[in-house]
Amino acid sequence: MLGVKGLLSRLRPNNIEGQPVITAAGEKSLHEEKLEHYFSTLQMPADLAGLDRPVCIMVFTNRSGSNVLAEYLRASHRFTGFVESLNFRRVLKYAEQYQFSEFHEYLQWQVSGLAAEGKIIGIKASVEQAIMLYRCGAIPHYFSNIHWLMVQRNDVLSQAISFSIAAQSKQWTSDQAAAPREVIYNFDDITGRVKQLSAAYSRMNEFFALNDIRPQRVIYEDFISDPKQHVRQIAATMGLTDLEFDEALLKLSAQRDARNGDFRERFIEDYGRSRQA
Repeated sequence: MLGVKGLLSRLRPNNIEGQPVITAAGEKSLHEEKLEHYFSTLQMPADLAGLDRPVCIMVFTNRSGSNVLAEYLRASHRFTGFVESLNFRRVLKYAEQYQFSEFHEYLQWQVSGLAAEGKIIGIKASVEQAIMLYRCGAIPHYFSNIHWLMVQRNDVLSQAISFSIAAQSKQWTSDQAAAPREVIYNFDDITGRVKQLSAAYSRMNEFFALNDIRPQRVIYEDFISDPKQHVRQIAATMGLTDLEFDEALLKLSAQRDARNGDFRERFIEDYGRSRQA
């Protein structure tokens, strides 16, 4: 088992042979690479007992509104979790802390810590992390009763600008303190993030289509207009009714400020000029 510090700078993508086709690309993600080199294998053991309760996997991209959605789901007291439990840094931190030698041990520990009676366990996952769960056999051998959510934004340009700002300020949610640095407008950075997010949405749609999954799609711009009603609708499809919300748990607020509008105007002007050049 490799140490975390030696792991974080070593790896290169590999192709997988002999595995089901989960996406057309067929390449391992950074998360999968890091974890596979730590645990040697991610495969679930043949005698692993499946989880006897439903889970809700929220597939998301950066700055899609997933944190706000997760907060409202938890505030209903009918859902728990929705942390980024498959992020390799988090996995490796706790694998070393608790001396897990196999990936399934981490998954079981993570789920056991969220197993509040009567609540659906929530997991946030990028599409690459969702693919990893298929590759390693966690789906369907461990997680077999899954409710899928896909959270996205219609306005990808605004999402990319928000992503660019957060990447500089390191303030990913409103309850975090911003880093003491100037946030600057960068046309190339925003353009790159538009392309990155667009590709991610394409991979998400491909993943769901190839695996015959019909997720509940949550559009951030619609959701934020009436979050409680949207959560009630989501919960109803899972057989949960009569939701009440704990207002004390609703702490996040929109992070948009004057910079977002200014950066958007400048980007549109710069993009127009670039097309004429």
